[in-house]
Amino acid sequence: GTAIEQAALAQGVEWGYLHFSFDNGKGTRQNSNETVSFRKRYGGFPWHIPPCLLGHQNQKIVSENPYQAKNASNEQVDLFAVVRNPYDRLISEYRYFKLMVRKSKNSGAYQMNQFVQKKLQTVEVALRQKL
Repeated sequence: GTAIEQAALAQGVEWGYLHFSFDNGKGTRQNSNETVSFRKRYGGFPWHIPPCLLGHQNQKIVSENPYQAKNASNEQVDLFAVVRNPYDRLISEYRYFKLMVRKSKNSGAYQMNQFVQKKLQTVEVALRQKL
């Protein structure tokens, strides 16, 4: 996903996390306040939310629907998704979590199992509430 977002940015298109972040003037990007609020509430990022789950409740957090056209002619936009092997995706998310969030290299089967169970509970609750 990130490689596709970076390739699009080189063409002036802000997809995914780039849509919900801004250049902080230090050569890096920073999440918007909306993104921070969304992540605190739902435990994930808004660019990972499919259109069917973008209900009125999270519109209070994400003021703009990321799936609507942002061009002058308001043309219809085509949607696409990058689909990964779910196991590879989960391992990637866990590695991100332990290195970036927990800033720890120590992990094992028990820690990853706890992480997976918490993520599955979050998804289950979100699907029941449709966000």
